[in-house]
Amino acid sequence: FFGNAKYDDHRFAMHAQFLLGPSWQIPCDCWSFELLAAYEFNVWFNLHERIRSTSAIFDDSIESLYANSLFGTQGLTLRLNIGF
Repeated sequence: FFGNAKYDDHRFAMHAQFLLGPSWQIPCDCWSFELLAAYEFNVWFNLHERIRSTSAIFDDSIESLYANSLFGTQGLTLRLNIGF
């Protein structure tokens, strides 16, 4: 039924990441310790674009109606690094 259906749409998607918060570190000669508590925000542009084809008479019609938006995540990030 869907044997001839395919969808190839390669494009670039921009990503922005923001991280803000305090960090506490203890560097030594033989080991190191870091504790980070930060708020992180990620946003992707042009990631989940959905193409709705127009009702054109040609099969290879380029004209389409686009529905795109931003995709973002946010939250608290906790990190503990121990190096030796």
